[in-house]
Amino acid sequence: MNRGNARLNSYALDQLQLVPEDRVLEVGFGGGTALPRLLRGATLVCGVDRSQDVVKTARRRFADAVSAGRAEFHVGTVEKLPLRDSTFDKTLSVHTVYFWQSLEAGSAVRAFWCQAGASCWASSPRSIWTG
Repeated sequence: MNRGNARLNSYALDQLQLVPEDRVLEVGFGGGTALPRLLRGATLVCGVDRSQDVVKTARRRFADAVSAGRAEFHVGTVEKLPLRDSTFDKTLSVHTVYFWQSLEAGSAVRAFWCQAGASCWASSPRSIWTG
C-alpha cells in the first residue's frame, strides 16, 4: 500500500501547505510514508492507527521525535480518537474511509479535532476532500 498510495500521499501533503507552527493529525498512517515529511514541516505530528503493530513500529522508528515531544502515536479509530484536549491545525487521512463506521461520523470527528485552517482528507484518486 505504501507504494500504491505514494502519489496520493504526496498530493495530500502538498495540499496541506505545512508551516513550522502546524500541529498535524494523521488518521490511519499505516506504513508511515507521510510521517517523515510531516515531521520535517510541522512542530507536532500526532498519528492514530487501528493497528497496535503499526503504532509500535512508528514509536520505534520516530523515537527521537517522540522523545522531543514532536510526535505521538496512538491506537484508535476516527470515531474514537484517543486524544485529550488536543486541537490540530491540519489533518490528513489517505485511503482510510472504508474503515470508518460512517462518513458522517468520521467527518464530524474531523471537524471537532481540527481548528480553523487547512485540512485535507483523501480517500482515492477520484474522491478527494479538502477544506
